[in-house]
Amino acid sequence: MKSYFSSLACASCSFLLGACGIVSADSASDTVTIDYKAIVGSCESKNTILMICDGCGYNQIAAADFYENGSLHTQPYDLFPVILSLSTWSLSSYVYDPEAVSKDPKWVLKGPTDSGASATAFATGTKTTNGKIGVDKNNSSLLNLTEQAAQIGKSAGVVSTMPFSHATPAGFVAHNASRNNYEEIAKNMVYDSKADVIIGAGHPLYDNDGKPTTSPQYNYVGGEDTWNQLVGGTAKNKEGSWTFIERKNSFDSLADGLGKLPKRLIGVAQAYYTLQEERSNGNAGTDTVGQVPFNTTVPELSTMSTVALRILSQDTAGFFLMIEGGAIDGAGHSNFIARNIEEKMDFNKAVRTVIAWIEKNGGWENNLLVITGDHETGYLTGPQGIYQVAADSFAVDYDLVNNGKGKIPGYSWNTGNHTNQLVPLFAKGSCADAFPATAINHDPVRGSYTDNAAVGKTLLQILTKKNGK
Repeated sequence: MKSYFSSLACASCSFLLGACGIVSADSASDTVTIDYKAIVGSCESKNTILMICDGCGYNQIAAADFYENGSLHTQPYDLFPVILSLSTWSLSSYVYDPEAVSKDPKWVLKGPTDSGASATAFATGTKTTNGKIGVDKNNSSLLNLTEQAAQIGKSAGVVSTMPFSHATPAGFVAHNASRNNYEEIAKNMVYDSKADVIIGAGHPLYDNDGKPTTSPQYNYVGGEDTWNQLVGGTAKNKEGSWTFIERKNSFDSLADGLGKLPKRLIGVAQAYYTLQEERSNGNAGTDTVGQVPFNTTVPELSTMSTVALRILSQDTAGFFLMIEGGAIDGAGHSNFIARNIEEKMDFNKAVRTVIAWIEKNGGWENNLLVITGDHETGYLTGPQGIYQVAADSFAVDYDLVNNGKGKIPGYSWNTGNHTNQLVPLFAKGSCADAFPATAINHDPVRGSYTDNAAVGKTLLQILTKKNGK
């Protein structure tokens, strides 16, 4: 382990260990650097898949487990050989501080990351300030994982249940000073990238119920001209022309192996902001899971993931793929527990689909799967939530109450925002044993933890070599 680290000039306050309480991330200085080349060593992974459960912490997993199976730790990733915690802070945040969290459960409400900064950390291995996409705090472009894959001759793609130009998928492909510049970001992804697969929502001609709208909104797809080029088959990026699909039966056919696979694909499902989470009718704050009928005109995340895997695996050199269950975050912002569970169950199904694909296509010795969250949203806890125990002292009823399979667990939301909590990471396959070496910090509750930028640097190092060379 010692060979993986090199000491720099030590300051009196180590931001990695949170020794001085609240530390501004942007003013902190590294006291330790990790030798990523050493921890990856000679390891190679033909295919690398990163699955991000947006807004998902430990209790989002627990809520879905209780509802889906009536007990905890029932998912296949619970048996993965690598299970760690992960910090998510950005340069707009406070560095995660285990001591501060143990003293005050409200600490994690202060200065959390946003999805743009966290996606950038995962995709480039570099921390940035909130709101940025694929650039550092000075707005200089950073090499991302899809670009790194292209440099060594591999294919790359992104899949999301959100608009394809939204923060998380955009962070792996685009470069922009603001995540809200959706039209610019979409154009960057469509025309200027080397990506081979881009799949998501954001359809300009449909609403959140998957129904045609009389008020088209083209912002998520790069404007009306870009949309018309995509539909007309004339849009190209740096690698070549895009094939475009939008209908559910087109996604289903490609997933089922029917018809010729395109070399390069943009798929925009027929829903505007999310595939399911934003659908109307009912009271989403009190409904049970599935009480409001699901949209029937859009594919599931598992189907979109299968499409991406089948297209990218045509490249014999291998690929990098990011898959996001993005609307778990939206349900957390709205404090809608049923929608949160629905989206997490959909993500779990996609995980099972990816695992089945891996086991049929080279096995774990040729594939790496990493599953994690970009941050927690909503501060989901047990029924009492955060409660006062003295004049200036608070405690938290953290654990959800299991009410049995098919029933919403006992819970409480404590914010409508992101939090600075640790989130879980699971990894299996080729090079997975590199990640524990990045977990150089310790939390008294969660144990050893790594960081989103450390994961990004590790993935970039894994993608520095073409298999067999």
